[in-house]
Amino acid sequence: MAPDSMEDKQPRNKWVYRLPRNVFVAFKELVQENAEKRAKASIVILKYVDKCWQNFPESEVPDDVVYVVRRLVGGLGSAKPFTREGFFTTLQALLQLHPAAVACTYRTIQQKLMSDEGCKKDLKDMIIGELLAYGVLIRSGQVHKTEMTMRIIPRLCEIRKYRSYMDIMASQFLVNLMENCKDGTMPKMVLDQLQGHLKSNLDSLTPSLLWLRLVLLRTLKYDIPPWLASTLVPFHFTALTATLMKTLGDLPKVHPVLSEVVASLAACSTEKDNRLLTFWEEQMSPYVKGASTSQLQLVFNIGQLIVPRLTTSEEVKRVLTANMVLMLMSSVSRFDKDLSTAARGLGSALLQLVASNQSRSSDVQLTVVKALVLPPGNLRFDHLTGTKLVTQMIAHFSADTVKGFTKVLSSLLEQKDKRVRENEERVAAQTLKMLLTHPAVRSEEHKEWRRQQLAVVMKMALFTPASSLVLRDCMDTFIRVLSTYTSHMKEYSSVMLYIVSQADKELEAKIAINASPLTEEVKGWWKEVMEKLATLQEEEKAKDSIAHQVFQILYCQMGLHFFTDPQVAKDIIDELDACHREVAEKMNQKKGKSKDKKAELHWVEVVTELLLSLMTQERHIFRSVAQGIFRLMSPLVTPTALALITDVLDPEKAQALVGKEEVVAKGKEKEEEEEEEEDEYDDDDDYEDEEEGEGGDEGEEEELSDDSGDDDEDDDEEEEQEDGGEDTTADKDDASLQTLRRKVMAITGGFDVDVDLDSVPEEELNKLDERLSEVFAEHKQKLQKKKTGRSMLLMDERSLMNFQSRCCDLLEVYFKESPTQSTTLGLILPILHAFKMADKDSRLQPLQARLSNILNVLGKVKFHGESTMTLPEVMEILDTFFDMSLELPEKLGPIMRNIYSLLFRTAHQLLGEGADKPDNPLVATYARHLQTFFSKPGPVKIHAYIDPCSYSLSGLWSVMETVVHYAFDPSVRGYRRHQAVQVLEKLYQNKTFLAERNSEQAIKIQEQMSESLEKALLAHIGTKTHNVHLLMTLFSFLVVLHKIDTAPGVKSSIDWKKISEAIVAVRQNVSRKDVKKCRTEYNKLRQALKLPRTVCMVVEGEKEDSNAEKNEAKMEEDAADGEDGVKEKPRKRKKKKVMFADQEGDNGDDTFLVPKAFSKKGVKKRKLEHQSKHGSKRIVSRFPASEESMEQKKKKK
Repeated sequence: MAPDSMEDKQPRNKWVYRLPRNVFVAFKELVQENAEKRAKASIVILKYVDKCWQNFPESEVPDDVVYVVRRLVGGLGSAKPFTREGFFTTLQALLQLHPAAVACTYRTIQQKLMSDEGCKKDLKDMIIGELLAYGVLIRSGQVHKTEMTMRIIPRLCEIRKYRSYMDIMASQFLVNLMENCKDGTMPKMVLDQLQGHLKSNLDSLTPSLLWLRLVLLRTLKYDIPPWLASTLVPFHFTALTATLMKTLGDLPKVHPVLSEVVASLAACSTEKDNRLLTFWEEQMSPYVKGASTSQLQLVFNIGQLIVPRLTTSEEVKRVLTANMVLMLMSSVSRFDKDLSTAARGLGSALLQLVASNQSRSSDVQLTVVKALVLPPGNLRFDHLTGTKLVTQMIAHFSADTVKGFTKVLSSLLEQKDKRVRENEERVAAQTLKMLLTHPAVRSEEHKEWRRQQLAVVMKMALFTPASSLVLRDCMDTFIRVLSTYTSHMKEYSSVMLYIVSQADKELEAKIAINASPLTEEVKGWWKEVMEKLATLQEEEKAKDSIAHQVFQILYCQMGLHFFTDPQVAKDIIDELDACHREVAEKMNQKKGKSKDKKAELHWVEVVTELLLSLMTQERHIFRSVAQGIFRLMSPLVTPTALALITDVLDPEKAQALVGKEEVVAKGKEKEEEEEEEEDEYDDDDDYEDEEEGEGGDEGEEEELSDDSGDDDEDDDEEEEQEDGGEDTTADKDDASLQTLRRKVMAITGGFDVDVDLDSVPEEELNKLDERLSEVFAEHKQKLQKKKTGRSMLLMDERSLMNFQSRCCDLLEVYFKESPTQSTTLGLILPILHAFKMADKDSRLQPLQARLSNILNVLGKVKFHGESTMTLPEVMEILDTFFDMSLELPEKLGPIMRNIYSLLFRTAHQLLGEGADKPDNPLVATYARHLQTFFSKPGPVKIHAYIDPCSYSLSGLWSVMETVVHYAFDPSVRGYRRHQAVQVLEKLYQNKTFLAERNSEQAIKIQEQMSESLEKALLAHIGTKTHNVHLLMTLFSFLVVLHKIDTAPGVKSSIDWKKISEAIVAVRQNVSRKDVKKCRTEYNKLRQALKLPRTVCMVVEGEKEDSNAEKNEAKMEEDAADGEDGVKEKPRKRKKKKVMFADQEGDNGDDTFLVPKAFSKKGVKKRKLEHQSKHGSKRIVSRFPASEESMEQKKKKK
């Protein structure tokens, strides 16, 4: 930047500078709306300022920094808000980092912003810029008790009078000035300037003046005037409220005076005299009832500031009054956006209050949530307000709050308060589920309390008279809470015994008053179950056995199932009785020293069948219990029991297991019923057509005339079909809807029939729901098939798929618990077969994902116990798996790799010492697998079968011979050769394989491979397209091979000279574009073989020659036609010339102006000149090249 003398000579808009281009661009980015761009631009400017100050005294300001300061100060007077924001933050950070620039900034403010020239709009912008500039000085913390401060304070007080928004801004900067002062001098200076205005009555003050008055009261440390000290006396509360009401015009913006009033009242409050709550009760609470929208919005804003300061339950009750809760519920979901936002802000403050009291006493948490859900609040607070406030509060509850709120909800459900409606009871039951599974009460110390509350929920679900919806929600809560114990079956067993004993006591009490929920027959079944449980408890010696725990859990579970589906429970209990008797007999035989272990484990298979029958039920608790019991039985599970599960995954066997014949029979009966009903409705339609009279006859006549074959009418019909194709599709849709309507009417009995739903049995309503769901599902399937071209699963098919997915859960439990080698390996092929069958149907994608997850878990399994399989058995499974895996999709590649490695590793372990023999069967099998893989096309990649290359096996050179053939055979497809080279690279990293490389077979194979490598490389010469992936793999393999073959003490069998020449030839003939894709591998190989770094391209020279010949031929043709023989090239678009200051005549120096572009030639010349003068590679100033240098460059050209 030029000195001040030059500044006077030059025009104001042509300031001379020497800043880098990125700094100029940063100034443009400061005006963007994107905050991230503004932040990055600010960082660029600040870094440049730091760089300028590195070699400059801190007390002085560099010229470039002076220009930056002038530019930033000038930007504060812009009319764009984002420009002001960007320049404000940048200038504030600059002053905080470099306090020496404060004086320069203040001088710039006086020169550029304190001017009376210009229109009113410009003057307004300049005043705002001046105000913001003073704010920068104040917020940077560099304004002290100096002459500058003596001028800033009066000027801010003067600017307050121009506009209301300027009043708030100036007051904010005055507040910052007073708060940053520690010795109290600044508040005294502000008081001297504004004492005449602040001394007035409170109700006559503006909100900004009240704000300054309260800040003065807070910051003044001595000599406080009496009129200022009495500001917060209760006598002045009415005047304070009147002043606060003046801020209604600023809504939805919140004036800072509100937070200052709340903070000042809280500071002067005590336990006996809480002025903050007194002010709320006397002044704000009356506005809650019958207030305007703006007044209510102000009350919510003040409440949002008061709530975080509440510490006791009594204080919460004084704020959350009945009227306040009602108004909060009605305002959150209002269409008035500003009022809704204020109400939601108050709700957020309440949530923060609950979260902050999580580690303290639970009184505050419980008081807040009770105020929201109890009358006049509502248990459906979240639903009515459209928020999740209560749900989010529950997540922050402490253990005491959970217990207290659970007690409140339980009493509401048991006492049947008339003020609580059915919907609220349902919400209470659903909320209990969240409370009883809360993490705060999952520890061991709350174990007994959870058990008691579970018994209470059981009583409400099974024995308390209520509506069907409430009972269903209570039952769902009971099941969900009960299922949390299934991960620990011992604890689950004790909980079930406690629940069943409590249910038995409650049933006896209901029987005594003739209010039993069970029939007489079911009561007898219940007594038998209780006797059976008593017998199991008396068998003390068998209490620790797995069978005892399994039967105890199943008897308890089926006993509770008497209250929902007694017949199903009875059937399962009969099977349990037979199984238990058989187990008891086997236990007695065991005492007689019987050694038939298979007979002893027969009960596991029977229980597995029972679990499968349980899992056909669409109940979450049965699924959880089945998994828990299977986890308990996993050490005793037999292959026969696992075969029962895998049979379910086979579609043919699964249909028999789930009773497909019965389902089909039922379906046929339903179809016959529907046909009969459709015939009845057709008769009704005919009757209605007869009643239509003449109109119907005319329609018949028209139909007959259409069938007569009149040509004119046929032509009209064709035209109508062409014009109204959309009408035909609409008619089809109407027909499908009419069919749906007839079916629904057939099920419900018509729409005009009045039925008292309370008089209809619940079983009939359930059957009605099932039939309606089937009809709507069928209609939805037709619509889906019309849109996507493929049908959806029927209800029976979907049920079967869900049942198969649950069986996959049992297999996953077994694989994670205690799998044995024989049983686990025997499950690979059935599961793989099930996946292949499911993969054929795109509708079974959930089952496909579940089976792939099972296969993934199976591939990572770790066996328990001793190996019981022989090598031929494992080899047979390995061969079968390999044949099946070739037809699987590519997405299962990682999973197949794990399973293939698992089988190969197991066979390797069983092979034992035979693995050291060259002719071992495992290597022969692997070679046969690779030969099959490379000879057949398929989606699976070699990664699925590459792991055995790293095993310690003797005889892998026979595998090497096979792989070399497929890696370099031109008749093999490129992607297979690429994969074969990967196998070679993996083999050369095997130590056992390399230890045998000096054998005759190995030497012969390596010599053959050397010739094949040379031919494979030279094959890329003269071709237009190149297999870049194959080249990349070859280069990578050659790097590994060269490192091993040239190691000291190794006899090389590879002709590296010929291979190097072939690589150079490939590099000369392959385009740079293709080489760039495998640049990393090529550079590694070049360094290993010490090849030349630069290679002349042969292909490009040939192209140039051919192009020259083509041009000469074209010129001869043009000359023969009488043309000039040379065609004019299309003119390139000229670049805009860079205009410099000396060209415009403004300056004599070689400087250019804002915002002209830079000359590339000039920049290059200036680099050379700067290096010759200063000896540095970095350029400080950028000037264009002189005329002499340009002429010299032209002469050289």
